Amino acid sequence: MNKKIVSILLVLSFVFTTPFTFNTVNAKTDKEKLNDVKSKIDSKKNNLNNEKNTSDNLSGEIKDVDSKISELSNTISAQEKKQSTLEKDLIRTKEELKDAKEKRKKYQDALKERMETMYMYGNMGYLDLIFSSTDFSDLISKIITVQSLVSYDRNIISKLQDTENDIKTKTTKISSSKKELDTTIKSLAKNKDDLNTLKIAKNSELKNVNGTIDDLKKQIASLEKEKSDLDSKIAAQSAASTNVNYNNGNDSSKDKDDKDKDKGNGNSGGNTGGSSSGGGSSSSSKDGVLSWPVPGHYNITSYFGHRDQPTAGASTNHGAVDIGVSTGTPVRAPANGKVTYSGWNGGYGYAVSIDCGNINGDHITVLLAHNSSLKVSTGQKVKRGQVVSYSGSTGISTGPHLHFAVYKNGYAVDPLNYVNI
Repeated sequence: MNKKIVSILLVLSFVFTTPFTFNTVNAKTDKEKLNDVKSKIDSKKNNLNNEKNTSDNLSGEIKDVDSKISELSNTISAQEKKQSTLEKDLIRTKEELKDAKEKRKKYQDALKERMETMYMYGNMGYLDLIFSSTDFSDLISKIITVQSLVSYDRNIISKLQDTENDIKTKTTKISSSKKELDTTIKSLAKNKDDLNTLKIAKNSELKNVNGTIDDLKKQIASLEKEKSDLDSKIAAQSAASTNVNYNNGNDSSKDKDDKDKDKGNGNSGGNTGGSSSGGGSSSSSKDGVLSWPVPGHYNITSYFGHRDQPTAGASTNHGAVDIGVSTGTPVRAPANGKVTYSGWNGGYGYAVSIDCGNINGDHITVLLAHNSSLKVSTGQKVKRGQVVSYSGSTGISTGPHLHFAVYKNGYAVDPLNYVNI
């Protein structure tokens, strides 16, 4: 029977002298996560630089296309002016050709009529011309006049024919030039359409690249925040570890003296708020050195010490007291101190750890866990009674409550020994 009692005492001694930590396994995991996040940030930044280069190149290409489109537009405009001039010239030369043909026909008709008259009258015409002459000199003069008229008509017709031929040649050249110009303008217009199509494609590609750049920036910002949170968490864990004794089972001389006193008084485990359990302090510690973190709420749903496991993942050796409060209840700092950690901490959910410094010769740290939200940040100084969080049921929890833990020199002790309620 005595052996059984001794075994129980040894187990309880191990449980209640276990130092307070933020789980070194989790800390290691956090460092691994931090390295992963840093690697992702580097990769995302490399992708971002590549996308920015692509964006710059596309912007340059679009600028070149715009320049070519502008040049083509100017060229097309100049060619269209030439086209308009040629159309006007072509209309004018066609009118000139029409006039020339009409004049030539008119002279040809007049000459034809005279020739036909002379043929019809034949020699009679010449006899009339001879008998109508006053003398030989007059006859010669009339004959020369008739021949001159015929010759003049023929010369006029010949010149008109030459003019007509020149106009035809000019009209042919203008028509040919206009056709060539029409073909050139169509070709230029097609090139312009192709460039506009290319520009649309490049702009669409640029829009996608810029969208990717925006997404990468958001991802990097999110990763940078995650990195910052992990840096803060790891730093807080590192800072907290310097205030905690990690030598499991190796009590300080004062703790051993306290335990001896406790054993001597017959106080061991299963404490519900009277004397200390495990690594608890002497009865003289219960002098109200800490304030109750949720004033007006005193329903303790789970005491310090051994308990049945309330839910999967929860501890059966409870190193704190659980206070039943509704979600959103203000949680206040039990003493002046410095926040050594504020953030998510695995099974504790959203937790706040406060280093209260030396109280009655002991280094006191408190942990307030399972909060719904936090009001302070790591490294911040707080005063007794200041709201540091709002209660909740985050982490491993069966319902809304506050996990109130006190650590003396790094070991969990019964919080009820440090408050007056």
